[in-house]
Amino acid sequence: MQIIFNGGIGMDKELLLENIEMEAYSHGKATLVAGMCKKLGVINIFDQYLTKQNGRKPDIAYGIMAQMMLANLCHSRRPLYLMDEYFEHIDIEGTFNSDAKPHNLTDDRFGCFLDNFHEAGPRKIFSEIDNFHEAGPRKIFSEISMTAFATYGLSIKNINYDTTSKVMWGQYETEEGKIDEISIDYGYSKDKRNDKKQIKIGIGTANGIVVDAKVLSGNTDDKTYNNDAIDDVDEILKKSKTSKDSFYYVADSAFFTEENINKANGRDIKFITRAPETTNMSKIYIGKFFSERQLTKDVIFENAQGKKVKYQVLDYKSEYKGIPVKLAVCYSFTLEETKRKTISRHAEKEYAELEKKIKVFSKRSFACEADSQKEIEEFLKTKGKKLKYHSVNLNIEMNEKRKRKKADNKDSQKEYEYTINLEINREDSKIEAAIERECTFILASNDSDISCEEMLKEYKTQSSVEKKFQQLKAPEFIDDLFVKTPKRVEALTYMILIGLMILSVMEHVVRREMKKDNTIILGPGKIKMSKPSLKAIMGIFEYVPIQVIKVNNNCIRKFQKPLKDNQRQILNYLGLDESIFVGHAL
Repeated sequence: MQIIFNGGIGMDKELLLENIEMEAYSHGKATLVAGMCKKLGVINIFDQYLTKQNGRKPDIAYGIMAQMMLANLCHSRRPLYLMDEYFEHIDIEGTFNSDAKPHNLTDDRFGCFLDNFHEAGPRKIFSEIDNFHEAGPRKIFSEISMTAFATYGLSIKNINYDTTSKVMWGQYETEEGKIDEISIDYGYSKDKRNDKKQIKIGIGTANGIVVDAKVLSGNTDDKTYNNDAIDDVDEILKKSKTSKDSFYYVADSAFFTEENINKANGRDIKFITRAPETTNMSKIYIGKFFSERQLTKDVIFENAQGKKVKYQVLDYKSEYKGIPVKLAVCYSFTLEETKRKTISRHAEKEYAELEKKIKVFSKRSFACEADSQKEIEEFLKTKGKKLKYHSVNLNIEMNEKRKRKKADNKDSQKEYEYTINLEINREDSKIEAAIERECTFILASNDSDISCEEMLKEYKTQSSVEKKFQQLKAPEFIDDLFVKTPKRVEALTYMILIGLMILSVMEHVVRREMKKDNTIILGPGKIKMSKPSLKAIMGIFEYVPIQVIKVNNNCIRKFQKPLKDNQRQILNYLGLDESIFVGHAL
């Protein structure tokens, strides 16, 4: 770029140069997320719901505030009290098309935004299915999600549901009698921290994309969550115009209850779930599987790493609580090595505990055989029945008791004492049977026509929601939530979930388009990739140097270096223009 001085009489060239401001920025990740927000209508959706709430427009539009917060959450998450510092290094005008200044972007402003977000729209409304669903943050999440699916032509074949927990370290008190606000409370912790209060988060993924999400009270159990999610699925299918004929609700064993099965049947929603091994039905059919193993079919899949994994499957038609269900008993060969190590550790632990008992018996003696027999019976009752990998033999041994001889009584009567000998036998057959049982699981469905191979294939997609939990719980994403009230915790978590949803759409679309083109892309470190991860995609935009030049009231933005081919490639797949980096000017 050239700055040309067409001077006139009295033009002071040095004075003109003093009015030139030049800044350099490199925040490609934040700008990419901001571009996605604009593409998916995030700004308009927030403006629609939050402006209606109080009838007046704020000095910084709610949609712009949402876009700013999402860019921060997905780029380099800072707590609210450091947001002004974060935006000191951001080209606010160019990235967000806003004249806001960093000192205006305080924690109070974003805190008030979260309050408004939490209260946006009616909290509960009645739907066509004679039930209610939440509006507010979840309604906004749903609208953005459905917009994303429509924008990129994404389809829904199944939705995988699961929950995770998030430990809360602060002191949070829900106002007495306050409704429509989550409770930060004790509950079953998937982080193994039952001593801490928590919130729970439910996520539903379709093709690895977050399509549904809900912030839950810390004491919500998974069975209740799945029951509510059936209603949510019904609404998602209507909004996305997805036929129920080819759709499956996929969930883990928490779904498998009489109430949930009946509700799914009543909604005509087909499900695939894992049946708990503790039910009598499961125990019966796992036994049948091993007695009829010669009838099994071999099924081979290719996992995400391109490795082939082998299963043996056998299907049955059965009933649970009088409700017809289709069962697929599955044996995973891939699990054998892992389960063998686990069972071996358990067997070693059991052996070590028995050895301790041997030492105890060696130091004890009994005055009579009846007392020693009583001790054996007590051991068998408390410990013997719990043995899984060993058997024991217990024998009573009678020994002459040593006594000091008195000088005046050389012919003293002999006395005896009784000891217990414990012999440990390793039961290899029991160990092998335990390994086989651990490699076996049962899937259940209300679709009587589905094959066991198809049931297993659909259930294997459940790993997609687990991967989203891994991303969600990464320290750079949802580490500590530095907000003070339960409603702000809920609102901020929904913002994080919207960010996760946008990023999951981005990852899926890029991979889909690359597969169509049968092409590769250079990721960070110039590594060739055919299925770039989200981290790799974001890493490609780590360095996008932009120069901003302001001359009086004019502002010019330009690339210091042209975009790289891999950056253009991703922008093209996402339907984004280069102008998201240099095109905005007020």
